[in-house]
Amino acid sequence: PKNAYLLSARLLGLVPAQHIQRLFIVPDGPLFSLPFEILVNGPPRQSLADPNLPYWIRRYAISYGYSAMSLALSQNGTEIRSIRKALGLAPLFEESPDYATLAFSEQELDQLDAQFRLKRLLRVEAQKTTFMEKAADYDLLHLSTHAAVGDSSEQSTWIAFFPEGEEQEERLSLNELYSLKLDADLGVLSACETGR
Repeated sequence: PKNAYLLSARLLGLVPAQHIQRLFIVPDGPLFSLPFEILVNGPPRQSLADPNLPYWIRRYAISYGYSAMSLALSQNGTEIRSIRKALGLAPLFEESPDYATLAFSEQELDQLDAQFRLKRLLRVEAQKTTFMEKAADYDLLHLSTHAAVGDSSEQSTWIAFFPEGEEQEERLSLNELYSLKLDADLGVLSACETGR
């Protein structure tokens, strides 16, 4: 509890905590992987086993946003347009020598399909060139695949697609992703390292 309190005090800083009821958190960098609900108010007097520790989840209504725009939209009541077209991509990698099979990716797309009219790109259809050609036409992009977040070098961060052949690179680099002209309202990357 001591470290949770010290981090809480540092994050809240000079804000008088007794007047705060709601927190809208826009995390950056390493804070993306911090569950703010487990931070505590007040210096630790109890052990971790005490069910009455003053966790933030007990005191604040906590919401997360992932950009300053999401905060602005939530404050002025602007409605975000509804999803009209959704693209779900899952290479599955069932017989790949380079990647582990993603056994539950198709189930993810099944669940999305129940809520959105989903265009599916499965297995061999889930190629990088196909994604790059079609992605701009969709409001929601859901990629259930392998990915890696590396250091600051452009090639160490990537999203994997179904291999197109020996001459084609099946990984979409960060630079390539940023160069796409996307109009999606929501992009979801369901992969092992998405919390980094």
